Amino acid sequence: MSVAVWFWFFGIPKTTFRLPYSAQSPTSYARKKFETQKDIDDEVDMLCQEIKEKSKRTIGQELYHLLPSFTNPDYITEHWMYDVIDDYTVCKAFNIPVSTSLDSANSIRLDQFKIIANEIVACEKYQAEKNG
Repeated sequence: MSVAVWFWFFGIPKTTFRLPYSAQSPTSYARKKFETQKDIDDEVDMLCQEIKEKSKRTIGQELYHLLPSFTNPDYITEHWMYDVIDDYTVCKAFNIPVSTSLDSANSIRLDQFKIIANEIVACEKYQAEKNG
């Protein structure tokens, strides 16, 4: 979800990666063969763990910069993620509550909205620093 916010905010880069393919792993730096979606998911999982341990930036920001170097972003993001981002932006733009009360709110949706809000702040900060 985090990286989908970055692709939504800045656009999805075009890549030439199509399964099966070989690319340099961002975790081991060795050339690796990606034959299935599971191979990509495993690499992303290892990368996320490394990001959590070592990076001060958000997972979304790190993945936004690293994914296009070893995979097609479409293999990582799903359409439902962009639907949730759209729901979030509509709720924010029109001040529509997520639920009638905090107790009745869907906890998964609240978690998703929290991730989106945090990543949008990081996107805006990155954009401001990039543009000076």
